[in-house]
Amino acid sequence: MKILATIERVPVTLNDDGSVSYTTNWFRVDGDGSPTNSYNDPCWQAETSLIGPDGKPVDAESVPYIVANPIIARAVPGIVLGCEGECIYHGRKVRAVLADIGPKRKLGEGSIELARMLGMNPSPISGGADGVPVTWRWFPGRAAEINGVKYKLKPL
Repeated sequence: MKILATIERVPVTLNDDGSVSYTTNWFRVDGDGSPTNSYNDPCWQAETSLIGPDGKPVDAESVPYIVANPIIARAVPGIVLGCEGECIYHGRKVRAVLADIGPKRKLGEGSIELARMLGMNPSPISGGADGVPVTWRWFPGRAAEINGVKYKLKPL
């Protein structure tokens, strides 16, 4: 195990099996890629870094996805976008795809659907979680298959 970086006082580790993991005390909801900005999120963007197999951005309202910090994503060997991931909250584990790259100073973001599947308020404005451990893990180089959809790996 090797510490890749510390973001927002959270150590991010590269594990012996090649996975990346960290535990935050929050979950921030990301609505990027949704066909409409149904929550009126002032930070909403129509695109995600990963384009899905249908040729469209990955939809935050229907696909559980993780947002990677760009510093961490660049420090990890292997292709990151499209890789398999998981998020654990209150003992509930949800599989996800790493579909977006976020800001350098942010860590702990996931899609509206990921928040919903974990049992959180899914609003990008008022949802997510604070003060409760959330464990994030992703597997560079291992393509995600979510809801029967196989994602292609894409370099940054």
